[in-house]
Amino acid sequence: MFLKNCLSRWYSEAAEETGLKVDKDHAREIVYGMPHSVWKQKYQTDADEDQKENFKNSIAKDH
Repeated sequence: MFLKNCLSRWYSEAAEETGLKVDKDHAREIVYGMPHSVWKQKYQTDADEDQKENFKNSIAKDH
């Protein structure tokens, strides 16, 4: 999801540079092929316990 969100932001910024107004939600819909809320409902799941632990450990290593 991170890459798609970045791509959406870049799309919106590039559109504005050419004089087009493309807000964040519209850019996300273009990139995801559907409204972001629909994509999240269909495809985004909660992290399992192992994923949460790995994330917690990765943050601890950075500090």
